[in-house]
Amino acid sequence: MDRVLMRSLARIAYAGVRYRGVPSIEAFVSARIKESISELLEEERERMLAGHDEESSCDPYATIARLLGIDIELGRLACLSFNLLPVPARSACYALIYQQRSIEECQRLEMGNPEELAMYVRSSLKAVSRRIGRSVVLTDSKLNLEAGE
Repeated sequence: MDRVLMRSLARIAYAGVRYRGVPSIEAFVSARIKESISELLEEERERMLAGHDEESSCDPYATIARLLGIDIELGRLACLSFNLLPVPARSACYALIYQQRSIEECQRLEMGNPEELAMYVRSSLKAVSRRIGRSVVLTDSKLNLEAGE
């Protein structure tokens, strides 16, 4: 339930800056909640099909460490860096890096155009690099970006 709440709040906050009163606030919020639930169910289905066990899929620090090619101990600092980012960058990075979504999918979710998404990822990688004291590169991602590009 916490995941649904957090995802819904994030979607509402992200889309809320463009909300202009139509549809009704109830319909707007309801649509964001439905999107969040559908997304989470799809992610769970993908995890199950990929054969990920419960333990490994629940450790965000280990996952981000693997994706960035850093020691697990640095995963917590990397997550802290991501959590301090502005909401648009954090949302885009979560989708692109952690969820392994495509740039096209993020565009459909109105997270930005390809240039903006690349900028979000690069600035995020720079923030993580500064926090942990070494340059990070995405090692297990569809993206091919480094902090310094």
